[in-house]
Amino acid sequence: MGNFNMSIPKENEKDHIIKIMEESRQASNLIIQRSTDEFNFIKKWYGILWKGITLFVIVILFFTYKSWNDFKKDIKNQVDELKIESAEKIDLFMKDLQAKTNKKIEEEFERENIRKIIETKSQERIDLTADTIIDDKINARILPKIDDAENKLQEVEKTLEDSKIFNREIKIYADFLFTVTKAQNNDRKSYDQLYKWYEDKNYKFNLEAKSAYQSIMDAHQSPITRSHTVPWNEGIDPSNLDLNQIYEVYSAMLDNASYATRIGLIEFVSQKPEISKYDKMLFYATIIEKDSHLIVVEYAARFFKDIEDFKLKNLAITQILDWWKNNKDSLKNKDL
Repeated sequence: MGNFNMSIPKENEKDHIIKIMEESRQASNLIIQRSTDEFNFIKKWYGILWKGITLFVIVILFFTYKSWNDFKKDIKNQVDELKIESAEKIDLFMKDLQAKTNKKIEEEFERENIRKIIETKSQERIDLTADTIIDDKINARILPKIDDAENKLQEVEKTLEDSKIFNREIKIYADFLFTVTKAQNNDRKSYDQLYKWYEDKNYKFNLEAKSAYQSIMDAHQSPITRSHTVPWNEGIDPSNLDLNQIYEVYSAMLDNASYATRIGLIEFVSQKPEISKYDKMLFYATIIEKDSHLIVVEYAARFFKDIEDFKLKNLAITQILDWWKNNKDSLKNKDL
């Protein structure tokens, strides 16, 4: 690059500085020029080297492959091999992924997560299918049988209802026959019941009650014998009994004396001249109203009618008592 004289000349200082600056400029230009030359040299040789390498590759390719088609064919084969290798790797990867997925599913299934879902959905589908099948079976087979059973049940219920009605009618008729039998055996209460049924137009056996009532009434129209007596207790003089005492005797007889004894008391009163006809009728009316034996009632009614001589049957009890109720006051004022 050359040597520079760094000694200070003896000229004046200004000229010396200018000279130094000029020398520095020349030195810098020289450095730049030499750098440029070296770069161009390197660039030139790099170009030659690159061309050499390219030529070398071409030569290698030329000697390696017999033709360009062989080169393309070889490249194609390598690509195919790469594809096959890639496909195999992908297949291995998918198989590995599938195995891992199955293992995960099995693990979840073992933990009953997926199994429960599958079982629930399966059961829902089974239930739905079963319900459809069952509905079809019911509609096709069971419902007709149910309808038939319901019809038969209705028939049975109707039969039972008819049977109940029949049983009620049988009971009513049995009660009726029992009442008739008791009335025929002189039960006053049963005789009064027959009269109530006879008056009730809605009673099932109204006509039969009327027939039985009238039949029993007619049976008590036959002639009677007046020979009944009272077995007085020792120490009692019946001739000294007044009407009030006779009532007391009759009340006592209702509980323990036979019906014949009560008839004897009726005959006893009829033979006492000191008792007025009105008081005798009042006594007979009391017996007609209260006594429980139809023969006693019949006797009292006979003696009752004999006093006024009116035409009513002996056991026309309601009519006799109604007549007495309507006429007793007027009869009391008469000299009977």
